[in-house]
Amino acid sequence: MSDDWKGLHLIKSKPKTSDERRSENNSLVSRMGHKRRTAQGCNMSAVKGPWAETIQRWQLRGKIERGQG
Repeated sequence: MSDDWKGLHLIKSKPKTSDERRSENNSLVSRMGHKRRTAQGCNMSAVKGPWAETIQRWQLRGKIERGQG
């Protein structure tokens, strides 16, 4: 059986809008940044960066609200 069909579902004939391209580019840049920091041994949550603190506050708020309900 031929493997020629593989990947055909990924081909799109409709051109993407500028918002779709921007979203995909931002996602790619974010993933590359995370991989680069991981490769360098930098762990944002371990060093308590601003992102980690924001996520922690958000998670704690959700736990507190669920606990009172």
